[in-house]
Amino acid sequence: MDLRLVRNQWLLIDPKIQFLMSQANEDKTSGDFREMGFRLAQEVILFLKKKMDKASRNGNLKDIKLSFVGHSIGNLIIRTALTGI
Repeated sequence: MDLRLVRNQWLLIDPKIQFLMSQANEDKTSGDFREMGFRLAQEVILFLKKKMDKASRNGNLKDIKLSFVGHSIGNLIIRTALTGI
């Protein structure tokens, strides 16, 4: 929830953009980084599958882009998730 302001500003620039505000590690940031990375990776994969299914029905698969924005320990979790995928 720390990055809500960033999300809101981004939406002002591009109102069509979609966000996954991760909750996989909410209140679980004192554990092993591999576990936190795995939880984030699973959440991202599920989010992308839903987006890809919808995009494939509409023929817009080439329009899917993925970016990660994190803060503090979130950046470490993102790096761990990306190395585990």
